[in-house]
Amino acid sequence: MKNWQTDVLVIGSGLAGIRAAIEARRAGATVLLLSQSPIGKANNTAISKGNFAIPDGGGDPRDDASQHLNDTIAGGSGINNPALVSVMVNSLRDEAGFLADCGVSLVRRETGSLVRLNFPVYGLSVRLLEVFTGQTG
Repeated sequence: MKNWQTDVLVIGSGLAGIRAAIEARRAGATVLLLSQSPIGKANNTAISKGNFAIPDGGGDPRDDASQHLNDTIAGGSGINNPALVSVMVNSLRDEAGFLADCGVSLVRRETGSLVRLNFPVYGLSVRLLEVFTGQTG
């Protein structure tokens, strides 16, 4: 059996895993990213075709951080940690900027707001952002 030495072990190669690995490395850690499939090919990020919920208003006054927080807690059947969900929700706009800085083509309207999709998940109306290709379905 082979032994590996690392400061940070990231399991999963979806966008969240890759993003965690990038931040750990930026902080000076040695990072090992493990994936059961080719990186970026068989995970929820790939399956969702790059659709992500980001509360930027997008022209809909109901689409704000508070609503996103409530939707996320409801989607987690209330077992998620509200303080951690709040940290996540309040960092999402910055994450959209990070994706753009990495060369991801964000789909925007002429007004500059991000294109939104409504997609029912477990009975919730989740506002989705197309961030990769603009493709749906």
